[in-house]
Amino acid sequence: MNIPALRPLRGSLLLLAASAIAAPLCTASAADEVTPETMYLVKDNRVVGRYDASAVDYITFDLPGDIIETPIWLTVDEVGRNNVTYTVSTETPSTAYVHNIISWYLANMYAMTYYGGSIDELDEATADYILKLCLESAAYIGMGTDTYTQRDYEDDGTGNEYYTSRFSVQPATKYFLVAWEVDPVTQEPLDTMVKTTFTTLDPGVSPYKVEVESLGQVEDGLAFDFSGTSGELLYVTTVFGYRSTMEAYIAAYGEDNLFGTWGQNWTPDQLLEDAVWMVDESGEYVMMCRGFDADGNMTSSTPVYATYEAPQSEGPKIEILSRSKGDGKVSVGFEITPSNVSEAYVYVDTENNVDDMLNDGWKLWEIASRPKALDVTYEINTMGEYNYSCEVTPDIWHTMLIYALDDSSNRSVCRINFNTAEDSTWDVINPAGRPLPSRIRPAIRHKGASPVIKKNFQHR
Repeated sequence: MNIPALRPLRGSLLLLAASAIAAPLCTASAADEVTPETMYLVKDNRVVGRYDASAVDYITFDLPGDIIETPIWLTVDEVGRNNVTYTVSTETPSTAYVHNIISWYLANMYAMTYYGGSIDELDEATADYILKLCLESAAYIGMGTDTYTQRDYEDDGTGNEYYTSRFSVQPATKYFLVAWEVDPVTQEPLDTMVKTTFTTLDPGVSPYKVEVESLGQVEDGLAFDFSGTSGELLYVTTVFGYRSTMEAYIAAYGEDNLFGTWGQNWTPDQLLEDAVWMVDESGEYVMMCRGFDADGNMTSSTPVYATYEAPQSEGPKIEILSRSKGDGKVSVGFEITPSNVSEAYVYVDTENNVDDMLNDGWKLWEIASRPKALDVTYEINTMGEYNYSCEVTPDIWHTMLIYALDDSSNRSVCRINFNTAEDSTWDVINPAGRPLPSRIRPAIRHKGASPVIKKNFQHR
């Protein structure tokens, strides 16, 4: 070991190696027991740091260019089809951090949403910002060097009596492993973030099967029968949407990208319980699904096609005349023709809440005319138009629904998705049915936002 001669550091801090400079790092006691040597950092007459000599390789006053100097570093220890074990190492036992794995598909979806390009095309600073956004959605907290294991679909121990939170480690998927230093007391994020990547192994062919059969059109949408899944597969991932849209997506990005970005996971019991996908707009749809077993093997169903014919009715015309947003405020002017409507309402809620209500079985017009909505029937009947303004929570995607009903019971709904953040776009669907495939839009957060921490990681 080449150890430089001792010399004063800035502020008269001396590096002492407890006689290690002039003697071996270990000495024999009277009883011939070998005791590990300790290196001390001393300022004035106080010890300000100490290290076990066996914990370091060498001491240097000139840091080589290939040495990484961070308080946190990562090691991927083991990767399987549906599991990963990794170690987060820290410079001190009191260093706190949040950590998680982030699928490339999720990070890429964020990148496409905010920057209109792939995560692989972004510069490093922007890509790091995207990964921080992902951690802000969900992360585990740790302190000091520790090893963690995530296995696909296992309970991660952070849910509650109403919701089971599960790991997601799917085969043949690229993941980012990310750790972000936080204040150990307040859990506010600090400057240091480290990352690495790994790719899970390809799946084998599962001996179990999942089969889908179209049951045709029902009152609110299209029904499907799923079979061959109960008690054999951990879960089933489905994607459902317009056939033309889905086929174009697969042609452009591939089937794995489609499932990785837009797939929804269901337990077999959930699919057998209620397998109706609600739709409002006419067209040909396709249902695709994959099943995953406990060994990380996969089975796929044959795509099933079904046609939906929406009831033919022509509701009042809703025309947007003006719109503005910013600083947590939104204003939209609109006209309804003919103006002799039986009902007219405006309703604003978060986009997530609206989509949750749709998934719970509400129709769009029912959401738009719920008791909390603003009744503008009189104003439309007298003036034909209305200017609606309100304040909303900044940096969150919201939905405005404008609804009209004529005296022949024909309905129209205009859906406007918006965010008051600077440079965010308007998303206007007029007339609006159920958007398919489901839109996934992450909430916009400031760079200083704190991660949503999923309590303490339950070790496996």
